[in-house]
Formats: sequence, structure tokens, C-alpha cells
Amino acid sequence: MREDLYIDEEELVKAANQIFGMANYYVATLEKYISILTDVKDESINDELVCGEIGDIISQARKHEIELQNLGEKFRNTVVSEIDAVEGKSTFSFPTEPDLSSIFSM
Repeated sequence: MREDLYIDEEELVKAANQIFGMANYYVATLEKYISILTDVKDESINDELVCGEIGDIISQARKHEIELQNLGEKFRNTVVSEIDAVEGKSTFSFPTEPDLSSIFSM
């Protein structure tokens, strides 16, 4: 990590949360898609070949659902660990009490 790197932790966390939220949205959308396909396969189609193809689509959608969950979680964990790493190397410390003596001695 660069020594002169400046980050806005708040903005980074907002971006990470937004990306995590988008991943969750896509997961929820895939869950609905899988539910609809499952209903169609189980209740509307009698052809075994078509049901088999729909089953393959459902399997692929479930794989993507898991990938999206893992990706969103991995991204959020990476951001948190990077922030922790920066904070661990940071030498900046906030003053506990301001020294106002120099202002009043003028």
C-alpha cells in the first residue's frame, strides 16, 4: 500500500454498501426468476424435454445466484479489511484536547 494514499473512508463504505446492495438486489431478482421457472416447469409444461431444459436453466441461475452472493460479500469484506489496513498503518492521531494557549498569548 502506498504511503501517501488518502482515502475518504465514508465514501468508500458508501460505495461498498451500494455494490453489496446491488448484489443483493440481483440475488433477489434471480430468486424470483427461479421461482417462476420452477412453477412453469412443475405446473405448466408436460413435455419432458422442455422440462429438462428449464431445469438446466434453473441450475445455471442458482449457480449465478451463489456467485453473486459470494461476490457481494467478498467485496464488502475486502473494503473493510483495506480500511483496517490503512488505519493500522496510519500515524495520524486526533488531538485529545486542543492547545489554545498559543491563540490567547497573542
